Amino acid sequence: MNVVGAPFPLAPAWCVTDEWLVFGLMPQTVRGIISREIDASLADVEEVRDLLENANAPAMLSYCDTPRLVQTLYPWLQMGAQLLAT
Repeated sequence: MNVVGAPFPLAPAWCVTDEWLVFGLMPQTVRGIISREIDASLADVEEVRDLLENANAPAMLSYCDTPRLVQTLYPWLQMGAQLLAT
């Protein structure tokens, strides 16, 4: 998408795979969606599985994939910086 005469902070993208039709405001967002392992589970990790099978299993488990979070937020930070600069 090309907007003449004005900065445009978005770069819409789309992708078609055998199982998905993905639209996004940024190419990085689309790439992040199609590169995810949908069948992956945190309970498949041996240490977590052992912890959950314990008699004193936790009531809640939280996980943050920091590299994936940064990859997701970075395009939005770029867009925000461009909007603030104009």
